[in-house]
Order: sequence, then structure tokens, then C-alpha cells
Amino acid sequence: SVVAVAGSHGKTTCTSMCAHVFSAAGKKFAVHAGGDDNTFGNFYKTGEEYFITEACEYKKNLLYLHPDVAVLLNIDRDHMECYRDENELIGTFETFCSSGRTALVCADDEKIKKNFPAYPSFGIENKRADFTAENIGTIGEKYSFDFCENGKNLCRVRLNVAGRCHIYNALAAGGAARLCGISAEYVAAGLNAFSGVKRRFEKIGENHGAQWYCDYAHHPREIAATLKTAAALTAGRLYVIFQPHTYSRTKLLMEEFVRALRPVKNLMIYKTYPAREYFDAAGSAATLAENVGSCLYAESVRELKTWLRSTVQTGDIVLFLGAGDIYYAAQYLLKELNK
Repeated sequence: SVVAVAGSHGKTTCTSMCAHVFSAAGKKFAVHAGGDDNTFGNFYKTGEEYFITEACEYKKNLLYLHPDVAVLLNIDRDHMECYRDENELIGTFETFCSSGRTALVCADDEKIKKNFPAYPSFGIENKRADFTAENIGTIGEKYSFDFCENGKNLCRVRLNVAGRCHIYNALAAGGAARLCGISAEYVAAGLNAFSGVKRRFEKIGENHGAQWYCDYAHHPREIAATLKTAAALTAGRLYVIFQPHTYSRTKLLMEEFVRALRPVKNLMIYKTYPAREYFDAAGSAATLAENVGSCLYAESVRELKTWLRSTVQTGDIVLFLGAGDIYYAAQYLLKELNK
């Protein structure tokens, strides 16, 4: 059986959560994820009964898969350089969901609610969803909740990763496992065993009493969610270094990026990671910085070092955001500043 996880945000985390649930249940499975799970890495295999994988919408790659359980976490405007318009993107996700035995979709997502037929669903707000979270609690941005199926409380889930968005990832992973016949005790045990994915609000170290985190957020909605989590955990001030990923994404979503970043008091925008693209001034990091207004712009790691050395103090959080080489820059800077 194939379990494939699609959606604009959360694929890697949800795929990894699934793997931990199947592992807790002692299933023979292989998992392939687009990031490094702290336990399993990006590929792990115990057998061939189940294949758990990410399904990415870039260039419609997800349509090569015909899963037994097609999971759809959310729909957002991303990879729009590969699609004519939003309708084609939504249509691609619809084709993906209908290509397998069954699908599991988010009942709280506006675009899914409007366009999708009655698939099994998960949600927090929509109480008619098949899988819901009740009695949500939080300690230091780590959430716990009652995992309910058709209104019946099956188990208490305690997450070891920070951020409210992970309730959705956990509901999707738990729901997918239930659709594969896995019992609730393993859903609870597996989700509790999940300790995170590298570059997903990953603490990389400390410098002079300030904590340093890295997050892969490269889309406005992801940035907003990560900033919220970081703000809730910050005793002092929050310093944010954001590296845009591709000129096309920055250009197409410029307004959304400005909206997400403008509230940040101590913001540095770092030169664009071009990935597969050629320079485009309209989608450059410098243009984004200009549009945000109340922020700084850096071309080099040396400039980042000078800024951080002169401003960051005990109790502050330094947060590096982006899907490019910013991760390696952050690790290098931490080492340099701790010399």
C-alpha cells in the first residue's frame, strides 16, 4: 500500500509523522521524505508492506503516484510558475486525490472545502470532519489533544515539536494510519516519538545567551506561522534573517511576502537563493526589502555577522528563514560568533 502526502505546506513533517506511527505499530514500511527526520533521515526501510512518501506539486510530479491513501494537507499559491492559474493547481490536486483508493483531506482549508467532493477529512474548526482534535492544550508551544474519530475520543496525543500547525500534520498522519487499519495506541505512541525534521524550527545552538533557530519557511503562509511560534517563545527580542527562494516565487507573491514580513521589528533580508532561475530584479531580495521598508538588506555573510554581533543579547531569539543555503550560512555564523 502507498500513502502519499501532498499539499503546499507540511508535507515533510506529516510524512515523517506517518513513518513514526507505522514504526510504532511494527509495520514493514519504507519512507521517503523531502527532508531529514531526526530519527529516520530522508529514507528508511524496514520492509515492503507500505510505502510512505511525499507528493510534490512542482511540475505536477505528484500525478506520477497512484496512492492507496492520498493525503492533502492544504492548497496555497506556490510553484505558480508551473501552472497557468490557481484553477489548474487545484485541478491537479483533485486529480491526485481521485487517482488512488481513497483520499484524506483538510476540512478547514478554504480551497479544499470549496472544490473537493466528500472525502474522509481531518480538521480542528470543522467538527463534522472524520478526524478531529478536542481539548487542545499547550506547554511552551508544544501541543497535546484528544485524537477523535467520528466524534469518539481514541487517544491523547502529545507532540514534541513546537507550533500549532503540527496539530493538522498529526491529524493527517493519524487519520492516514487509521485508514490503513492501525490502532489508536500506535497513533499516540508514534506521534509522541516524532522529534522533528531538520530545518523545521530546528534549534541549531546558542550564542551569548541567545537561542538560534532555523526554519525552511519560504512561503508567506509558512513564514507567518513560524514567526508566531518564535514570538511566543521569545523572552527578549526576535531577530529574523530571511532568504527568499527563487525570483519567480518572490515576484508572484510579493504582496503576501510584504504582509508577512512587515510586522517583524528586527528583520534582515538576505540575497535571493536563485535555485534553478536567472536574475530578475522584480523578484529580487533587494526589491522585497525595498517594499517591506522597515528592514535591512545584506549581500554577504560578513554583513550578517556584523549585524548579529552588534545587536543580539541574552534572552533573544535569532531565526533564520528560507529554503536556500541560509541554513549553512547560519551554522557557519554560529561557529564564528562562538569562537
